[in-house]
Amino acid sequence: MLPAGVPESQAGPRLTALVALLMGNYRQSKRRTATFLAQCFNIPASPGWIVKLQNRATRALAPAYDELKRRLPGEPVLGIDESPTKEGPLKSWLWTFVAENFTLFAERTTRGATVLDEHLSGSFAGIVTCDR
Repeated sequence: MLPAGVPESQAGPRLTALVALLMGNYRQSKRRTATFLAQCFNIPASPGWIVKLQNRATRALAPAYDELKRRLPGEPVLGIDESPTKEGPLKSWLWTFVAENFTLFAERTTRGATVLDEHLSGSFAGIVTCDR
């Protein structure tokens, strides 16, 4: 345990957020993100360090994600769809849940109804719009 006030990493919250933005929104690879930091900001970076920052951003966003997931069953109308994708060598599906004021994404290795059960539980009484 570090003493109070001692940084836990070379990257602060703004750099961590930039890495998450580059990878999540601008779909840059770990290597390209590391190169961008080195070339534009003179911050030496490796793809491994980028993964650590990506994981830190994911942990920081987890409470907000969990809150939105908790709110899904109470929404009156949801647009729901899944699209095939890959997670490494595995086939998976990107599920999209569109509510009036937010959109939630979930990547799962199935397109089965178990994903709906996981996100909507038995308490959903609203309307679902989908492509079927």
